[in-house]
Amino acid sequence: MKKIFFSFKHYSTINGFVPNMQATHFQLFSPISPKEAEESSHSWYIPHLMVHHNGKDRTFFNCSFTFNSQSLNDHLLPGPTLGACLLGVLLRFREHPIAISSDIKGMFHPFRLLEEDKPFLQFLWWDMKVDEEPTVYQWQVLPFGTACSPRCATFALQAYVKRHTNQERMPVYP
Repeated sequence: MKKIFFSFKHYSTINGFVPNMQATHFQLFSPISPKEAEESSHSWYIPHLMVHHNGKDRTFFNCSFTFNSQSLNDHLLPGPTLGACLLGVLLRFREHPIAISSDIKGMFHPFRLLEEDKPFLQFLWWDMKVDEEPTVYQWQVLPFGTACSPRCATFALQAYVKRHTNQERMPVYP
């Protein structure tokens, strides 16, 4: 169960989020000037909050947040299901004595956004300094939480594997 908290107890996690994310080898988001933000004819600001889950504090961007009866995810096409059928996965687990599962850290981050899509993935960051104006950031890469992110990442991963493996040696599962 996720716990949502709003306290200064986790100040270091909140305060360090933007510098820590910008220090990664992918530029996940970048600041834009208030003038750039105002000049955009269409834009969307994604609300964010801190969640505590599995002993870790994480910043959660809520792309399903509703404002004026609309959310960002309402306007995104989720695309077709590209992953393997769950029943097929479970049946294949029975074929061998050992099963391997993995999680790709930052799976959505290698996928850059088109320039025309960036204004729809903006957020404000105060850095816990409520007496100053917030900084406007735009996502540069595909963030976790949008309706289309899983399909885009899965499509790219499957295309990469298909392009860089010998098809004769790998079994193909529907």
